[in-house]
Amino acid sequence: MTGYEHLCMNCMSDTEGKSPCPHCGFSEDEPQQEDALPYRTVLQERYMIGRVKFANSEGFTYIGFDMQQLCPIQIREFFPRKICARMPESTDIAVIAGNELEFDDYLNDFVNYQESIAKFMDQPAMITVLDIFEENYTAYVISPWEESITLRYFVQKSGGSLSWNAAWKLFMPVISAVSAMYASGVGHYGISPDTLFIMQDGSMQLGNFDSAFMRKVGGNLEPDMVAGCAAVEQYNPDGKLEECTDVYGMAASLFFALTGVLPKAALERRKDPRLLLSASTIKSIPPYVITALANALQIEPQNRTSTFERFRAELSAAPTPTASLEETQSLRRIPVSQNEDEGSEEDEPQDGHNRSIPKFVWIILACVAVLVCLIVGIVLYRAAHPNSANSLDSVSESSLVSNASRVGVEGTASAAAKTGSGTAVQQESGKQSGNSSSASAASGSTSNNSQEDASTASSASSQTSDSSQISVPNLIGKRYSSLENTSDYQVVQTGKEFSDSIQEGYIISQTPAAESGKMVKGAAISVTVSQGKALRTLPDIRGKSYQDAKAAVAAAGFIPDGKQKQYSDSVADGTVIGYGDGLTAGSKLNYQYSVTIIVSAGAQDTDDNND
Repeated sequence: MTGYEHLCMNCMSDTEGKSPCPHCGFSEDEPQQEDALPYRTVLQERYMIGRVKFANSEGFTYIGFDMQQLCPIQIREFFPRKICARMPESTDIAVIAGNELEFDDYLNDFVNYQESIAKFMDQPAMITVLDIFEENYTAYVISPWEESITLRYFVQKSGGSLSWNAAWKLFMPVISAVSAMYASGVGHYGISPDTLFIMQDGSMQLGNFDSAFMRKVGGNLEPDMVAGCAAVEQYNPDGKLEECTDVYGMAASLFFALTGVLPKAALERRKDPRLLLSASTIKSIPPYVITALANALQIEPQNRTSTFERFRAELSAAPTPTASLEETQSLRRIPVSQNEDEGSEEDEPQDGHNRSIPKFVWIILACVAVLVCLIVGIVLYRAAHPNSANSLDSVSESSLVSNASRVGVEGTASAAAKTGSGTAVQQESGKQSGNSSSASAASGSTSNNSQEDASTASSASSQTSDSSQISVPNLIGKRYSSLENTSDYQVVQTGKEFSDSIQEGYIISQTPAAESGKMVKGAAISVTVSQGKALRTLPDIRGKSYQDAKAAVAAAGFIPDGKQKQYSDSVADGTVIGYGDGLTAGSKLNYQYSVTIIVSAGAQDTDDNND
């Protein structure tokens, strides 16, 4: 472990031999948490243990240091303290007698679950699992260490609540990530403002992936559940944890972000299910968002929004996907016939005299009778007035056109007016057969006006439809950080990819694609952002100050991993000499590779040489 004596066990920065740490103020005189591994314990001859950052009944989470990659890491240790203990003067774990089978079951569940999470390394909205191994008769999980704060703390520091636009940008990538998890049959079951983390780049990430036995009551270990975010089925030992369980937790976390308060605990909400919102909050949140939250926070699982896809569609106010989901669900509902509704009555014999004739039959009979009378009247009229046949033909045509127009613009005052006009023309024609030309002209005018009204109504309907649709904008090649959400669409980053041709920070692809045509106004556009080249070139930092060199290294896509002092007769004290580990300016290294900067300590004194 030579060379790591000056690492701070709280932040993994170089203390330069000072105590407390000049970066975080931590002193190693502060003892490690009881039962946790001692400071500087090394696992797999690679991972150094630092301070405990989080603990629950499943185990410890430490900050650590990867001595190969030279970077801070997160180390999770499976240590269910209720059924095991640390051996004295040892790093090994011993199971308390009588709990061996239960410990093995829990350990297997822990390892299997973490292996399932490791499959989602390409999801930027989730914590990444880098390594899983067993040692000390337990298991460990390695993840990148990234400085972050919880959503709870972020909301508190942001004035107590977030705007919908700010919350949208944070939550949509996470909702997409969890939806992808469920596509592979993996859940979280502990989503809350304490398991959602705001990263340094402003994005949000889901973490704290505990095994399912930690997310409900009834087990031997104390569950890790947040009141207000845990669904009602999690309070039932026999409750089934499903996708709608995580929908509840996500919706409760979004509710907290928008209002600054969590819903009441699920068991309390069974007595009073209301979600209380102030008038100012209601004004600041779009109505469709309130509806989506109300659906996702239904107490009983069978009444709740069942999938994240549905939840995302409702939050996006996208009627097309929502309607499609409703149509799919309606296909599963078989209509019940009237006889089935009547139950036992269908088994009772009914006398034919007691059956009533349905109303639609009476309507049909009445229409037939009127039609027969009308035909008879026309035949008799033509027989008495043979010269008026053409006039009647014209009037009949006018009446039909008027009726057709009335169907096209049903319910409008204009249609009603035209119907009255058509009737008047028909009556006048019956009185004066000599005015057939006038009747024809009037009927033609009526027909044209009616058709114009129908065309106008159709055009208005088309314009109304068009107002809810916009052309999909082309965002490819634009800088993601320069884009702002508008009333027309929201931009959500859902992935990052390396690219040799597109500069870092610029958009590589989008969904929906620009050539796809129209999209619902206000919906989201998911974008993938370039991380630049996977292989980067180390910049020349010789002669710079340490701070300037550190900034140059970070700008090139590398992680500055502290500095080392080295005597130099040619480079002034405090000035950068170059890189450690044999690296030189111009070297090609992977993105985010950790590098050590060598800083001159000045010329070595002659007295020191003699010593």
